[in-house]
This record gives sequence, structure tokens and C-alpha cells, in this order.
Amino acid sequence: MHLKYPLHVMKMGEDYGAVPVGSGDRRFNGYLRMDEGSAFVIRMLQDDVTVEQLVSALKAEYDRSTDKEIREHLAGTLARLDAEGLLVR
Repeated sequence: MHLKYPLHVMKMGEDYGAVPVGSGDRRFNGYLRMDEGSAFVIRMLQDDVTVEQLVSALKAEYDRSTDKEIREHLAGTLARLDAEGLLVR
């Protein structure tokens, strides 16, 4: 799976934001506000990855989180991207 359009992720204070770039800015007119974990996922989704690759990378990055916490957070992030029409599965 991957993002339908490229998104630029930036840190904004304590939160992160993502905006479309290139051809995506004409198709998705919006701004996504998110936490650090979701920003990490969006950066990985710039390339084609599997859920298990995302889980593995999140475990390595956030080694204090449990498998259940990581999978729940990932499911929420993917559901949000799906709802916005930004995810290609």
C-alpha cells in the first residue's frame, strides 16, 4: 500500500502536519494534523509498504510501545488516510 498523492510532513510545535505536493495539491485540498507516530507512517507510505513492514518499523522506532498499541495506532492512522481518499491498498 502507498499514498495516492505525495504529502509533505512537517513538525509544527508539538504536532505534525501534512500537505499535498505536486499533482496531489489539486486533488486533495486539505491539511492533516497528526502526532509523531502518524507522521512516521505517512513518511513510510511515500513508498509501497505492507502493514507488517509498517509494524516492524514502528516497533523499532517506538520500542517502548506494545505490539497492541502499535497496531491500534496504525489501524487508526490507516483508517483516517482511507477516509480522506489518500490511501491505495
